[in-house]
Amino acid sequence: MTLTREHTWSPEALASALPWLVERSGYVATSDVATHDVGSLGAAVTSAAAALDIEITPIDCTLDRIGDCLASLAPMLVRLADGSALYIATATRRHVVAITPVGARIRIPVTDVMRALVEPSADAGDPLDALTARLGRRSTRIADALRGQRGLERPLFIGWTLEPPRGTQPVRAAFGVRHCVPLLATHLLQFGLWIASWIALVAVLSNVGDRAHLIVLWIAALASALALLPVESSLEQSLAARVGIAVKRRLFADALDADKRQVGRLGLGRMIAQSLETHHLDSMAARGGVRVVLATFDLVVVFVAYGIGVGIDALFALFALVAALAAFYTHRYYAQARRFLADNVDVTSVHTEQLVGHRTRKAFVAVARWNAEEDRSLARYHEAGRRFDAAYLRIAAIPRVWTLLALFVVMTTLYRSYGDQLGIASVAMIGFVIAMTASLQSIVTGISEAIRARLSFEAIDTLEPDPSLDAERGIGAVGDGDFLCRGVSYTYPAALQPVLAAVDLDIAARERLLLTGRSGSGKSTLAAIMAGRIQQHAGVVLSGGVDRHVAGMRQWRRSVCYVPQAGANHVLTETFAFNLLLGRSWPPTQSDLDDAWTVARMLGLDALIERMPAGMMQMVGEGGWSLSQGEKARLFIGRGILQHARLLIADEVLSPLDAGNALKTLDALERHDGRLMLIAHA
Repeated sequence: MTLTREHTWSPEALASALPWLVERSGYVATSDVATHDVGSLGAAVTSAAAALDIEITPIDCTLDRIGDCLASLAPMLVRLADGSALYIATATRRHVVAITPVGARIRIPVTDVMRALVEPSADAGDPLDALTARLGRRSTRIADALRGQRGLERPLFIGWTLEPPRGTQPVRAAFGVRHCVPLLATHLLQFGLWIASWIALVAVLSNVGDRAHLIVLWIAALASALALLPVESSLEQSLAARVGIAVKRRLFADALDADKRQVGRLGLGRMIAQSLETHHLDSMAARGGVRVVLATFDLVVVFVAYGIGVGIDALFALFALVAALAAFYTHRYYAQARRFLADNVDVTSVHTEQLVGHRTRKAFVAVARWNAEEDRSLARYHEAGRRFDAAYLRIAAIPRVWTLLALFVVMTTLYRSYGDQLGIASVAMIGFVIAMTASLQSIVTGISEAIRARLSFEAIDTLEPDPSLDAERGIGAVGDGDFLCRGVSYTYPAALQPVLAAVDLDIAARERLLLTGRSGSGKSTLAAIMAGRIQQHAGVVLSGGVDRHVAGMRQWRRSVCYVPQAGANHVLTETFAFNLLLGRSWPPTQSDLDDAWTVARMLGLDALIERMPAGMMQMVGEGGWSLSQGEKARLFIGRGILQHARLLIADEVLSPLDAGNALKTLDALERHDGRLMLIAHA
């Protein structure tokens, strides 16, 4: 179907319909969006996403890669050249499935989307369309390729991706109905065909029914069951991949939301050791979990069917005993695996930290004790590894033990029959042994991977969430009154004395405050508390009579902007304009760029921008234009000024600057419309 105006969304319609669109894409909308005059499409998307608690990411792409972008990033909103939007639910490299304002799903060629991205309207007249009309349909591909070549010069903003907030989609969400049902249905069909083939074989051996028809049924059922094996394996791998992605997203979300001070408390060595545990974690969790579930299902079905069909005999009782033994040794294996993993993390942590601090150890530790700690950790690791391997060998031997004992029972039963004709019960016993051996082997293999994956996940899932994220949404807005601190106290972990004790502070409108003190006196701690980065242990921090828990962190960050010290701030590998406007909407409007240029000129960065070949669009950071410490410091300050916050906190921002640039920076800070708190050494 050709893309027309009836298929696109206006900003006003999109803002009110976004909750419905999000739910059609499989996400859960947490609230409704109030219909109001949202103005531009960017404002509509930003306000609606904030109300729905959905993360949006702006996407730039060249036209020749538009198919790949849409296929990998859908669902997303595509901003068309006429100011409207196209909501894409799913996409391939050649076609997209869009949801229209009337609720219909339509299939549109990617080439139509590409045209709408660069043309204001179909009536504007593209020379390539005229060329296509003259040369005929054979020139369509040439015209599309030329359109793609026009986009190779620079990336084009195409729209926003829509995703649920970090950490809100648990790992179990990967086991969706539409992903599990095909696998379970295929497995049930394959298992049923295997049972049918075995029943047909038993009937043939027992001379029950038409022998020729039973042989054909046996061959057909067995061949069909074998043909379904690769299908089941493919579905299992697909589900495993989804679970792996969910596990990685969960860990990544936890890392982003973690309290960064915990890295210092845990130590570099332990953090590296925990990071190494993520190796193959996703594949072990997915393969092991799916394999154990399917094999356990087969085992239970066969066990119950045998008990009902044949009865409780010696073989039935033997398997019950083996199952109890397997459960006991699995518990022992779990305990040994937990101990081994803990010692593995410890030995990696000790060796990493001792390697980093090797020179300090050589200077302050006696030679005889240089390797004492490593020797102790290696001894514990070796002993834990030996017990872990022994425990695994015990559970790995269970299928073999079962097979030997079961064959002994079967042979004993056959011997006691004194050579009578082979009965259905004897054939059922042999099938029971084969089925249970295969199920036990799959369970043993899968459960070892599942246990190791679970313990690895527990070992690395120790990052505590940042307390500043506990009131992300809030229920109110920040008022216009003074900024107040009353009785603020804070004590660092393991510290005996509080670094801040009953601090009171008032900052009125347009007030300039200089906070000085010796190193370690709590200046940066107070600033972090005021900015909502850490939670005070006592007291309240209010802005206009509202604290951050009531306002929500999003509103609080708009009200309070904290420029930390240079060591805690970062230059991202992006354009200079992106780094300067970080915290504002992107892509920028012309007004944003004008504001950025004005602030850069006040900070004395205009000469730097003029030296860079691409100006404000010059790439900086790793692999880009190298910035000096003073230029980085002024970039960080400009980033804070451009937020237009009610309170701007600048922590040790003048330290890397020379006298001339420090005066320019102070003048730029003085022009800030809101409150200002400058932190400096005494």
